[in-house]
Amino acid sequence: MKRRAFLLGAALAASSSAWAAKKKGRPPAKAGKHSGKRVGQESIDFSDLSANRLPPVRAAELPEKWRRFTLSLAIDFPGRAASVTFPLPLAASPAPLLWQRVRAIDFSGAASFAWTRESEGARDALALVWPNGVTSAAHLEYLVETAPRFLDVSRRTFAPERADLLRQYADNSALRDVQELARTKAREIVGRIVDPVARARALFDWVAVNSQYQPELENGGVRDVAPSVARQLQTGRCSGGSAEICGLFVALARALELPARLIPGLRLIPSYMEVASDASLSARKHPCEFFCRAEFYAPGYNWVAVDAAGVCRALRRLAPDTQEADALRRLSFGFWEMNWAAFALAEAFTLPSTLPFWSETAEALPAERYRILGAENPAR
Repeated sequence: MKRRAFLLGAALAASSSAWAAKKKGRPPAKAGKHSGKRVGQESIDFSDLSANRLPPVRAAELPEKWRRFTLSLAIDFPGRAASVTFPLPLAASPAPLLWQRVRAIDFSGAASFAWTRESEGARDALALVWPNGVTSAAHLEYLVETAPRFLDVSRRTFAPERADLLRQYADNSALRDVQELARTKAREIVGRIVDPVARARALFDWVAVNSQYQPELENGGVRDVAPSVARQLQTGRCSGGSAEICGLFVALARALELPARLIPGLRLIPSYMEVASDASLSARKHPCEFFCRAEFYAPGYNWVAVDAAGVCRALRRLAPDTQEADALRRLSFGFWEMNWAAFALAEAFTLPSTLPFWSETAEALPAERYRILGAENPAR
């Protein structure tokens, strides 16, 4: 067996430099020019989100405190040559993230490997190929650091996002026949609210109150969420796994031309709420679980974290009409507990896999052939 360890610093630096150069070289948007797509009576000018009414842009500050995790992946296919792709934790989108970074990848095995980046940092992967006659086994460890995300309403100083990305993440065409239904429902929920953050808050509260979380539907393989979102809009029965619940929020937000996106990932360790009731949970490695979250874009605030499915999951332990449940819903808007690692940015409603899969078929490996464990490390 041979062992290789490598850092992603150089790759991320190159990505950051290319992103910065692209931003620097792009001509400024013309004031008043309309490039947004009009839907009904609502329209967002995606080329003019840096309007003078926003405070001056300030350089983003890195968080002071980070949580450090080791994410271990192991596969074993005795006596068979194979080609397998391992999705990697997200590191850029396309700029370096302020809430997640990949410090190192440690690999051992007889396979050759190649690191790939797709869609301007929206997805990273490591492809492994074994020679014929070599046992198809490998072990990888990712060193990932995460920082809690929260919405600070006093800091509306982020640089505007690229207009082409905002148009991309406001596109609801994947819903096909239920686009008008989504638009009608979203308008009913927000009423006369105009502010983007307040609109998103109204949608978040409605989804969190009306959705039922079904953990048995969680799946880290490739999946299309659009049919489930359409079913929820048509029947009025809101339920599903994390992807379906967050997908409903994204659909309603996009129906108001509020850019939003799904972010599939893996839950690395139990949440603070679970550890509080069982201290032994923090002392060992844990099987990682698929879990999907979401973001929406607000001018000046950049991408804002939302986790309606996490609220619905936690509310299974609480009576819905209690003060504790109400407080949980209020505090969860704009907040992510970072016991979780993001693996991709989903443009539409089809989620890429967060599990290792055969590159020949793009199907997830059989569960008995791989294991994924997560453990938190003390900060250095």
